[in-house]
Amino acid sequence: MTVVNPPVSGKAVQGTLAGVLDDSSNPITGLRVLPLSDTDNAIIVQRPDALYGDAQVYGQAQAFLLIKEGTGSVHNALVLARIDGKTGAIGSAGGFHAAAGLNADADFNPTQNIWVQNFKDVVGIVMTAVAGQTQDLARFMDSAGATTLFKVGADGAISSNKSPGTDYQPKYLQTAAGSQTPSGGANQLAYGAISVPVGGAALTGIKYCVGATASGNVIVALYDAAGNRVAQSASTAQGATNAVQAVPFTAPVTLTQGRYFVAMIFSSATATAFMGAPIGPSKIVGQGGFSAPASTAVPGATEIAIQLPIMTAY
Repeated sequence: MTVVNPPVSGKAVQGTLAGVLDDSSNPITGLRVLPLSDTDNAIIVQRPDALYGDAQVYGQAQAFLLIKEGTGSVHNALVLARIDGKTGAIGSAGGFHAAAGLNADADFNPTQNIWVQNFKDVVGIVMTAVAGQTQDLARFMDSAGATTLFKVGADGAISSNKSPGTDYQPKYLQTAAGSQTPSGGANQLAYGAISVPVGGAALTGIKYCVGATASGNVIVALYDAAGNRVAQSASTAQGATNAVQAVPFTAPVTLTQGRYFVAMIFSSATATAFMGAPIGPSKIVGQGGFSAPASTAVPGATEIAIQLPIMTAY
């Protein structure tokens, strides 16, 4: 290694850093590089005027290389941290902690903590999971580090503690002109698929529009993709005609990302609701009585009802 005196003089001191202690109250010792002013550089690593080539050996031509004790291949066993002398890429085996503004001078005003800026067509950030991973791939916390605000799970599911939306409705090709008696009359459970793109949605019930005639009671329910009931309402009398009726669940439910089915059933054959022609998985199936079962066979991907009450989970 060739050491060249820098054009701006400074000094390197080995010893104890006066007045500075580690977390165990021990003095911190080591090599300090002291620039003469806040505009001078501390350490400059200048690569030689040579190309390393595409087949650069890992562990060679590094501007900085931290290796733990031991023997063997540096790539597989020994490198703890490095700065590539060719590309400037930084690698660490111990994680990375960026704390912009922590203990900074008063005139330090950062606009971002980590800035990923691509000047070539490359992937900005890549996260990989180990086999059998259960911990989240990414997690965004509050300022105290106690509450998860947004996360990407090990399986790629996305969720937020802020409800990403409160209204989820099956897809309809068109709505009917006026109200109609639900197909099949009483005790017919109508299902329609909804998609929850981001987990964390807190739903409290299902609303629909009562038709020209109100009769009997209604029960609404919510099923997951496997047909398990995750929420339902009490038996509720149909509301005012030609008006939206919101039917609450017996308890709110917070959903994860995925597909669900809104469902409703009427106790009276003369109950009416505004209907639509669905274009997603949906069906109307007769039940043995006036209830929403704890589990059911939900509509298949190509199963579509001719008409369906216009329902919205809220």
